[in-house]
Amino acid sequence: MEDTRSGPLSGGLRQYTLVEILDYYGAGTHNDELDSAKLFPEDDGPYTLESRFFVLPDWQWTGDAEVAAFADSNSLQVDCCYLGEQLTDVIGLARQQVGSPTRQQLVDAYNYYLEMDDFLDLA
Repeated sequence: MEDTRSGPLSGGLRQYTLVEILDYYGAGTHNDELDSAKLFPEDDGPYTLESRFFVLPDWQWTGDAEVAAFADSNSLQVDCCYLGEQLTDVIGLARQQVGSPTRQQLVDAYNYYLEMDDFLDLA
């Protein structure tokens, strides 16, 4: 699949560190793009600032079966696919709680959310 969109994290099969992802999406200016993305981690969590993810836009997917087929054909673990919306929610709540959360606070909050299916109170 060819990506015709532009932007630092808007497609192509390339890995990004969690730092790069947080720096790009952390300000909240690209929420729509992140909300519709799928994040495929390189390894199992818990994640660190240097953990690597594939960030794939959802703009071409017609359903979960297509995502699974794409992941399988590129040796990605579809069972470890996260929705970008989950990270958007974690970032947004962290910003509400502490104003300007550090990258590490965001990583801690994301790990907590992924493990507990609940939000970490950073306040």
